[in-house]
Amino acid sequence: MIQPYVISCLEEGQTEQAREALKYADKRISRERGSILDLEFSKLEMLLQREKI
Repeated sequence: MIQPYVISCLEEGQTEQAREALKYADKRISRERGSILDLEFSKLEMLLQREKI
């Protein structure tokens, strides 16, 4: 649900907006460590880390 938005922001160069969206979702969506949802969040976090470089 958040993935398409974050990826779209990154494609448009809106890194800070993508970062804020992921933070917002992380605060409101509970996830179990190691779950599919947790892994998807981790992938998005890695994408955002790459944008910092």
